[in-house]
Amino acid sequence: MTLPWTDQVVGIVLEYLAVFALSPLLLALGRIVKARSQGRRGPPLLQVYRDLWKLLGKQAIYSDTASGLTRYAPTVSFVALLAGVPLIPWLFLPTPLGYVGDL
Repeated sequence: MTLPWTDQVVGIVLEYLAVFALSPLLLALGRIVKARSQGRRGPPLLQVYRDLWKLLGKQAIYSDTASGLTRYAPTVSFVALLAGVPLIPWLFLPTPLGYVGDL
């Protein structure tokens, strides 16, 4: 049974929002668990979001001899991440691209 296209679009948008909102949280939980296993307190849960906000406000600085590969590598890796998100099954919804990523 397939969902109507409007429900699929809403599902895809919600999936992207959830991935961008929850992925830093998983990183924060990993840092907390690692610190606790070493007997330390660890960073606050929202520290990763503060660091990300601070990082997004910074300006990119490149060397005069930097190649185009150096300048566009972060963009290419971000686009690759965006291309892989629809292949992740989310809750009870079917994957937006079906089984395209299946072996």
